Amino acid sequence: MLGPSLHRDQIMAMNRVQFQAGLSLPAFLKRYGNAQQCEQALEISRWPQGFVCPRCAATAHSRFQR
Repeated sequence: MLGPSLHRDQIMAMNRVQFQAGLSLPAFLKRYGNAQQCEQALEISRWPQGFVCPRCAATAHSRFQR
C-alpha cells in the first residue's frame, strides 16, 4: 500500500536510508544485508529518540510480525 498522496505545496522528506552518498554496495549489504538489519535501520531512522505517538504522545507500541 502506498502512503497518502502529496499536494503541490507539501514536500516529502528525503529518505536518509536510501540516499547515502558514497555508500558502496558491499558497505550497503554489510549494513542492511538482511531483513532484521534493514528493519532496525528504518526504525532508528523513523524514530531516533524512540517511538512517540504523534496524536497522543504515548510511547507504548506494538510490533507486527509476518
